[in-house]
Parts: sequence; C-alpha cells; structure tokens
Amino acid sequence: MLGKCPHETPKNLYAAEMWDFGYFKKKWLHWESCRDVFQDDFNEEEISEKGLYFKCPELEKTALFLALIEEKLKLKIRSKFGTTDIENVLYIKPSPWWLEKPLKKSFLTMSLRASKKFKPSKSIYKAFEKSKYGKPTMIAVRRFFRGYTNSDIDDAGWVDVFRKLKLNKVREILKK
Repeated sequence: MLGKCPHETPKNLYAAEMWDFGYFKKKWLHWESCRDVFQDDFNEEEISEKGLYFKCPELEKTALFLALIEEKLKLKIRSKFGTTDIENVLYIKPSPWWLEKPLKKSFLTMSLRASKKFKPSKSIYKAFEKSKYGKPTMIAVRRFFRGYTNSDIDDAGWVDVFRKLKLNKVREILKK
C-alpha cells in the first residue's frame, strides 16, 4: 500500500505545506502541530500538486484507515500514501475530492487524528468515537459516511460546525 515519497522531506515534525520565501527562493516544508492552524493555512493547490505529510506512530495503519474511509465514501480517485526518510512520517497525496470543499478538508484532517485510535479489527466508527474531534460530531460523521458529503458552509471546520448538533440540524447542513 505504501510507496516511496517523491519529494524531499523535512527535518522537523507534524503536518505541513510547501513554502517559497524571499530572495533565496529556498523551499522547505512548514510543519504545524495544531490541526486547526494547519487546516487554515492549507493551500489546496500546493497540497494537490505536492501532497502533505503526517506524523503518526503506525504508517500502515493510518494509510489503511484512510483507504477504508475512501472505500466507504466510494471515491473514484483515491489518495496515495508513501513512506519518507523520517521515522513515523507518512506522505499523503490526497484525492482531489478532499480538497473540493472546506468541510471535506476538515474531515480529512480530523480523520488523520482519528487514525491514531483505529484498530483494524474494529469498525472505523470506533476510531471516531474515541477521538477528541470525532466523538462530539458522531451524528455528522455517520451521515457523512452515508453519502451526505456536500455543504454550503465555506468557512468553518468540521468540529466548529457539528459539535453536539442534533440530527435535524445536521440534515440541514450535510446534503447529497
């Protein structure tokens, strides 16, 4: 499942995007420890072209978790995963589908965090139920997995939108 990452990898930690600064035009990856900060700085065009990196203890398990999510969502174009030369850092070339809408992008970053709770012998739902970001949004997570993945909300993250909402409100937001 894991291929070799086609890009130079950084010497720091956590998820990242490519930056190009000033006179020297030096490129490196900017790493963030906070999912929300990364998500706000997430440059869809560069991520689509170059991919992203995620620090996780079990690369194969994280790749499997995301692959199972994409299978459940019936994505036509799937994400690709690769190893890097840094221990515990997974390279991800996300499916273009994840970059179409802010809530999908937010669900992807939430899923990366939830992957740390994933046990291959259990349902993917269990990982979300045990994760900090998934647990308060489980009604929306379940609706999302039933194919209701579209929303008109363009400027808020998954947890901010769905934290502790009742089903009728979630139905208003997530549509086919």
